[in-house]
Amino acid sequence: MPASIRGCWEWMNCPRHLRESCPAFPRFGYICWLVPGTMCGGCKQPRVPDKLPMCKECSWYKEMLRLDREALKPVEARE
Repeated sequence: MPASIRGCWEWMNCPRHLRESCPAFPRFGYICWLVPGTMCGGCKQPRVPDKLPMCKECSWYKEMLRLDREALKPVEARE
C-alpha cells in the first residue's frame, strides 16, 4: 500500500461528496468495516453485522488484514 493512502476513501477513489458524508471520514478510514453507516458503493451501508459480508469482499479490507498479519509476524519472518 502506498504510504500516501490515508484511508479507504482514497483506496476506493470515493468522490468528495461521498467521503465527506461518510462517518469513516476522516478518522476511521483504516477500520471502516467497524463503522456503521459508511458510504461504501455509493450508498449508506447498514449496521456493522449486516454489512460485514460485503466488507470481507472489499479490496481495502483485505489489504488491511494483510498488513495487520504482516505486522504481527516475528521480525525474522518478515520479508
